[in-house]
Amino acid sequence: MLPYLTKLIKKLAPKVGAKVVVEPEWGIAAQIIYSNGVVRSLRMYSLDLNHIASSDIARDKDYAKFFMAKRGFPVAEGQTVFEDNWAKTVKSNRTISYGIKYAKSLGYPVIVKPNSKSQGNGVCLVGSEKELKNALQEVFKVDKIAIIERYLPGRDYRIVVLDGEIISAYERMALSVVGDGKSSILALLKRKQKSFVLQERDTRINFEDKRIKIKLQQQSYSFKTVLPKNKKISEKLKGHKTSEETRLKLSEQKKGNKNPQYGKPISEIAKRKMSQSRSKEKHWNWKGGKIKIICKVCGKERYAHRCHVKKRGNKFCSHRCNAIWGVIHSRKSDTKIERLVEDELIRRNIPYTKQVPLLGITVVDFLLSNNIIIYADGDYWHNLPHVKTKNINQNYMLTFYGYKVFRFWEKDIKKSAKNCIDKINL
Repeated sequence: MLPYLTKLIKKLAPKVGAKVVVEPEWGIAAQIIYSNGVVRSLRMYSLDLNHIASSDIARDKDYAKFFMAKRGFPVAEGQTVFEDNWAKTVKSNRTISYGIKYAKSLGYPVIVKPNSKSQGNGVCLVGSEKELKNALQEVFKVDKIAIIERYLPGRDYRIVVLDGEIISAYERMALSVVGDGKSSILALLKRKQKSFVLQERDTRINFEDKRIKIKLQQQSYSFKTVLPKNKKISEKLKGHKTSEETRLKLSEQKKGNKNPQYGKPISEIAKRKMSQSRSKEKHWNWKGGKIKIICKVCGKERYAHRCHVKKRGNKFCSHRCNAIWGVIHSRKSDTKIERLVEDELIRRNIPYTKQVPLLGITVVDFLLSNNIIIYADGDYWHNLPHVKTKNINQNYMLTFYGYKVFRFWEKDIKKSAKNCIDKINL
């Protein structure tokens, strides 16, 4: 069943000569293509009059691939796999065990990546079932959806186009080291990192990235291995990121323009920083780096700088979780109609939980067994047009995920809370 807003758009679009393309599996993402070529996006109940839906779809790799394929662009063959708890929420069997079977059907090696991350974060090339399990477990630490794709070998070119004009073009080169017959791979990588500093590049190699270790293991190497002289290893050693500033500099160099810093002397501050880096000295104000933060709403783990935690609190992983926490804890007491509903539930010995956040879109007043939800809606606030639209969308999303929603008006609850609860088939 399609969400209310998607069904409404499909019904209205032909009246203005527009075509609607709906992502078929979940039905919550769509694109509206007008006769003049303008494309608007829809995701859940966000319509992109201010381009929110467009950015949401662009960040979601699975949706982005679907709509790009619909516009005629070639995309890599792949399938989404869900973290166990999220698979239960969306009632899907596509967990890690499904991913193993799917990867086998594609044939190793395959690409594993988070669905909502960018700049190569979490992307991994795996060549066996064991590596696939490890890669998916790492992805599920930062995202509840992973994508398994067919591996397409080739050269990696990045081209940025704005209004039909190429503003940047470069080839993304794999991280590599060349042996000298004396140094270990770890020493060679650290030496390369220092060369990046000397070149005033802001590229940073993440030595803790497990993908580097996987790549080395695939070639029977480790960080302690001493490479023979002139022996080069690469195969796209992941774990390094290049910022947009560096990419633009590289793009200018490929056009034949010299880096504006070319030939300039190194400042004393830069020399001091490089000296500290070589001697492994820490800055005088070093507090130990980032610390682990666990979101108070969803329990997701993340890392934040100590100064940010001290100044801002940073108790939540997102603005959405922050808002949910605020809704739950902002009120000092229940409303009168909520107390009436609660008294009736207690009288009937019906177990319930109050103020429960669900799906990141709502906080329900009462959650009963068998996925039954009760809302006690005030006559004034919930009759406002924008609130009524929001309530309709929430009802459709909750129904889509298997919940039974009951909304009772203030006047009906005050008249007889007993009659309201009688309408629920418990």
